[in-house]
Amino acid sequence: MKIDKNYIKWIIITIILGAVGSGLCEYMLKPIALSGTNFVLEIATLGITKYKNGLYEDIAQGLHEQYSLALLTFLLSFLPGLLLGLLSSTFFFPRPKSEEEKVRHTRRMFLFSSIFCLFLFTLTLVYTTRLSYTNRAVTHFNQLLTIAGPFLSHEDRVKQKALFAQILNREDYVNVLNNLRKVCAK
Repeated sequence: MKIDKNYIKWIIITIILGAVGSGLCEYMLKPIALSGTNFVLEIATLGITKYKNGLYEDIAQGLHEQYSLALLTFLLSFLPGLLLGLLSSTFFFPRPKSEEEKVRHTRRMFLFSSIFCLFLFTLTLVYTTRLSYTNRAVTHFNQLLTIAGPFLSHEDRVKQKALFAQILNREDYVNVLNNLRKVCAK
């Protein structure tokens, strides 16, 4: 069996491009995405304190299956919702008869579909950003608790977990993290 040299060359080029792309994504795009997460949350909350505090109340619950189930439910309802929205649009706009009406109908359908997809995309972006932020915050607390673990007594560790479970807003979250950072600095 003879192997084509061009075939091997393209496989090697693909592997190299994949490695370079992965590195660029990790070191350049990841920080931008994390900053984007904070920006999206700020825009989504529109400065509403109750929504922001709700985010920190979710963080206080820690990592649990609610987020996985919510994300799965959301994704499973996203595609049928998209299809249902696009199919129902045919009932809102009657079928055209002339060529000119067909062009207008196509434009209306495109506009309706675009607005509907933009709405679903925005909703999905805000929801997944909230889940991502919550998971990162809980993971950060758990990491700090693990680092501070050797310097904490059993009672202090339980106290830190209890304080974390009582978080109601950003200030509470920052205070809990600062307490753990002080222990780590000693």
